[in-house]
Amino acid sequence: MFVSKRKYRAIGVISTGLVIVLLFLLVPVSSAGIGTAAMLARGDGTILYENNIDRELIPASILKIATSLAAFHSLGEDFRYKTTAAFEKSTGTLYIKGFGDPLFISEQIRPFCRETASKLHERSIQRIDRIVLDNSYFRDDIAVPGKSGSMNPYDAPTGALCANFNTVKFKRDSSRRDYVSAEPQTPLLPFVMEKVRQTGLKKGRIILDREKSRLYPGFLIRHFLEENGIRVDGEILQGTMPENLSVSITRRSDFTLDVIVRKLLKYSNNFMANQLLLTIGARESGPPATLEKGVKAVSDYLSGELGLASFKLVEGSGISRENRISCREMISIVQKFKPYHRLLRKKGNEYFKTGTLSGVRTRAGFFKGTDDTLYPFVIMVNRNGGHYHAIKQKMKRTLQKRILQE
Repeated sequence: MFVSKRKYRAIGVISTGLVIVLLFLLVPVSSAGIGTAAMLARGDGTILYENNIDRELIPASILKIATSLAAFHSLGEDFRYKTTAAFEKSTGTLYIKGFGDPLFISEQIRPFCRETASKLHERSIQRIDRIVLDNSYFRDDIAVPGKSGSMNPYDAPTGALCANFNTVKFKRDSSRRDYVSAEPQTPLLPFVMEKVRQTGLKKGRIILDREKSRLYPGFLIRHFLEENGIRVDGEILQGTMPENLSVSITRRSDFTLDVIVRKLLKYSNNFMANQLLLTIGARESGPPATLEKGVKAVSDYLSGELGLASFKLVEGSGISRENRISCREMISIVQKFKPYHRLLRKKGNEYFKTGTLSGVRTRAGFFKGTDDTLYPFVIMVNRNGGHYHAIKQKMKRTLQKRILQE
C-alpha cells in the first residue's frame, strides 16, 4: 500500500463478447468516508458548483480514470502489449512468455499461433514435446485488495500471461447433450469441462481459479498450433524462458493503449485496470510487476505531475473500499484526462464514468456546453439515499444558468 503525502499544487465491443461490469459488493459501508461530495468547474478551474469538495471519499470505479491517465503517461499512447514464443530444439520445448496483456483473447491468440507455427515450419519443425508458460514478468502472489476470491468476473486473478480474461463462456447443446463453447472463436477444451459441468447451468461464464488460469493459455495455444500443423505431444508446464533461443517470435497486440482504455472504461473492467497498473509498475520500477510497484508508480504520477497530496490508493480499479480521494483532487484528474475524453462513455451532452459499490455511487467526466466547451465534474456519494440524481440535476441547472449568463 502507498499513500501519497506530497504537497498539493493544483482504459468498441470486446471481441470475445465479454461484458464485465463492476457488480455490487455485498458489504456494508464503513463509518470512515461516509458522506456526499460534488464539484463542477470550468475548464480554467473556476468552480461553478461545490459541496464538501475536500472530503476524502471512496471513489469506486471512477478511479479507473486515474489509472488510465497514468498509463498514457508511463507507457505512451502508441503502446502495444507483446507476447513472445521461443523454441529450444535440444529439448523440443516451446516457451511462451507473457507481459501482462489484458486483451490476450482468442482473436489475438490464433494469429500468434499461426505466426509461431509458420516460423517452426520454416525450420522443418513439425512437432514439439512440451509447452512451458513463462509468467515471471508479474509476481505470482499478487492479491488485489477488495477482491474476494469469488467466481464473479471482477475477482479474476491477474497474471503476466492470461487468456480471455481468465474466463470461459459456455452453453448446453441439447442435441449433443453436453456443453459447447458460447463463443465461436474459442474452443471449449477438455481442460475446463469438469469445471463447466459442475455449474449445472444451461449457459454462463466461469472464472478460472489462479492455478487453472496459469495453464489455460497453454491449452488454447496447443489447440491453435495443432490447427496449423504443429503436433504437441507432451505436457503444458510453468517455467522460465531461457535467453537467446534460436527460433523466436514476438507479436505485438493489435490493440493500442487507447483501445484498451476505451474498453476498460466502457465495461468498467477491474481485471484490465489492474493489469494496466501492474504494467506501469514494471515499466517504472522493473519486473517482476507487483501491486506495490504499480500503486507507487500511479501515486507518484498523481502527486508529481498533478500535485495531488491527500489521496489514498491501494489498487487501480476502484474495487477496494480502502481507496480515498477528494472531489477537488479527482476533478484535477478528470481535467487532465480532457485530451482522452472521447474514450469515456457518452450520453447526450455528457462524457462520463460511473462507479458503484454497496452504499457507494460515483460519477465523473465532462458536461459539454453549447459551444462544445467541456466542464469537468465529479459526484461521490458514500451513503445510502445520498441524492445522487438530485445532485446531478442541480449541476446541470447550474451549468445551464452559467452558459446563459455568458
